[in-house]
Amino acid sequence: MDDWLEYGKSFPKYGNYWVSVLIPTRGRPQRLAKALRSLHSRAYFPRTVEYLLWVDDDDKETLEFLTSKKEGIPSLNVVVGPRGRGYLDLHVRLNTLASMSRGDWIFCFNDDAEMLTDGWNWTFSGRMAYKGEKDGRGCPDGICMIVPTTLGHPGSAEFFAIHRKVYEVL
Repeated sequence: MDDWLEYGKSFPKYGNYWVSVLIPTRGRPQRLAKALRSLHSRAYFPRTVEYLLWVDDDDKETLEFLTSKKEGIPSLNVVVGPRGRGYLDLHVRLNTLASMSRGDWIFCFNDDAEMLTDGWNWTFSGRMAYKGEKDGRGCPDGICMIVPTTLGHPGSAEFFAIHRKVYEVL
């Protein structure tokens, strides 16, 4: 076999999930619920996606919302930690969540974004790279950029997904 980043024969290879969605959140429980519902309802095989949230320990509104077991919200792994420097510590939150994740792909998402693509996680299925493939399916270098629609912001930023193997190397 060539030294290509290839998976799919025993997919998912590294855990029980195709994709681990990482969402740092603060003070927007209703938007968070909408983001989670959009991801979960539009996922191809929703049970192959795990959701990991970072919630600041002083964010009572979000903590109360998450413990009230709202209908339609997928099962979540929630980390409660210090607020720190807020947005300036985003990298700390994402690294903490990524280190806990079990999916082959690590996908960072915002609590105010909405996924509009049906079967969005199908992008991560099959092979990451395949010699001679020209149809653009998959993410040949192990990094994908995804542009969802952000509520109220039609020109939203891209969100990245990275293969676990690339994350571990970096």
